[in-house]
Amino acid sequence: MAELSPTASPEPTAARPPDRPFQSRPVQRSVTIGGVAARDIPFFASAPGFLESILQINLVIPARVSSSPYNPLVISASGMKSADWTTIAVR
Repeated sequence: MAELSPTASPEPTAARPPDRPFQSRPVQRSVTIGGVAARDIPFFASAPGFLESILQINLVIPARVSSSPYNPLVISASGMKSADWTTIAVR
């Protein structure tokens, strides 16, 4: 049997992280509601104060979207899209 020996933990550093640790690339983003593209999307990013996996999208629902409790909602970003069964209610 191999014997485990204690290892030294690295000392924490006080180095300041870089201002932009990752290079950001433009992301193709789109939202359609009932087949109508939303053009006014002022915010489309990770929700502030939450994990990066929680996305917040602020948008204006286009006037041409019909009133229905089951309008298909398609959210696309970076080649990925929401599940086909995603819907949104519009009055």
